[in-house]
Amino acid sequence: MKKAVDLSGKRFGKWLVIEKDVSKTNSVRQICWKCVCDCGTEKSVYGSNLTSGKSRSCGCNGIDLTGKRFGRWVVLQRTEKPKGYASKCWFWLCKCDCGNKKIVSSQLLLKGQSNSCGCLHREITSLLFLKDITGYTFGRLNVLRRDMDSKYKDQAYWICECECGNIVSVGGSNLRSGVAKSCGCIQKEKAAETGRNRVINLVGMKFGRLMVIERTNRPITKKDEAYWLCECECGEIISVASSHLKTGGVKSCGCLQKDVARENGKKYGGNGFKDLTGMRFGRLLVVDLNHKNRAAYWNCLCDCGNMIVEKTKDLNYGSVKSCGCLQSDSVLTGEDHWNWKGGITPENMKIRGSLEYRTWRINVFKRDNFICQNCGKTGDLNAHHIKSFSEFPEERFNVANGITLCIECHKETDNYGGKAIKKY
Repeated sequence: MKKAVDLSGKRFGKWLVIEKDVSKTNSVRQICWKCVCDCGTEKSVYGSNLTSGKSRSCGCNGIDLTGKRFGRWVVLQRTEKPKGYASKCWFWLCKCDCGNKKIVSSQLLLKGQSNSCGCLHREITSLLFLKDITGYTFGRLNVLRRDMDSKYKDQAYWICECECGNIVSVGGSNLRSGVAKSCGCIQKEKAAETGRNRVINLVGMKFGRLMVIERTNRPITKKDEAYWLCECECGEIISVASSHLKTGGVKSCGCLQKDVARENGKKYGGNGFKDLTGMRFGRLLVVDLNHKNRAAYWNCLCDCGNMIVEKTKDLNYGSVKSCGCLQSDSVLTGEDHWNWKGGITPENMKIRGSLEYRTWRINVFKRDNFICQNCGKTGDLNAHHIKSFSEFPEERFNVANGITLCIECHKETDNYGGKAIKKY
């Protein structure tokens, strides 16, 4: 049997053999040797791979490339191998002349397969198909030279002089397609001619039902459009754009549309609006249209004296026939009720259910425009007696003795439910 040769201390490429690695020697008598690469990597290598030249390094090139230049690359420092790479060579963080940074392997740098981040290839390709347009005129722009310092690398940019004297850098495609015809002075001139940059003072002018009061603090939009505070004939204050006023797009706060829809027989957003004022639906008498809502809502007075607001469809379909008293009255009334006392009804309840009392309530509501005089709410309202109903019977049907209050404000009065008289 041939005696194994001792390879300790010998060099094979970049490997320097240290000693025999007994733990890695296999059953077929292949001997492993502990080796160290010039880059500092330690590894066990089979002797046959060393002597045959199959293994000459750990996979690196073993050369420090820090600070060296390869094409447009300048090597900054060595870095870890990126994920997904099977190569065992070294990797370097490099900076391109254009400013981009990228991790590149030693193999690509030394073999000249990577010279830039890709900008060099784009420029070479652009030069092959690039047409020199120096001296050409596009609109007001006269091309002086190629802009080599442009930060945009996707196309060729050119230094151009406008007729107004400004120097600008413009993309070649924008010049050839006619997108760029000046430094921007053409657009400014057109804007000045059409008056887009001039804000015409509309204060005091009237547009439909809107009277312009003052200009708002709202900033001018991208379309150089100012906004104005306007007062409608109905009393509402709204903010409207200049263009909407001048073109007639806005003529009111919305009340004009309601009035026109009412005259033309159209429902708000539906088909066939019908004025229900004065009509009766069950115990509900329609008093007036509720203008606080954009849809068709109605102020209705129930026979029990309560005022409620209901939709047109609920009234027409019979979904609502009272303020809720009809349902409560239909349950155990008269002799069937457990608290029946032979038909003795208090006098004040008879008065409150009379036609004269309901008329008094309606007149109080109309005088106060169906608005709570304390908090300004609309909807469920009560007609409150300023002088107590029980202590001043002569003032019960005096409209001047009534005031419109919402349910919450009504409960807070001093004479609600028999409390002391509140002086107004």
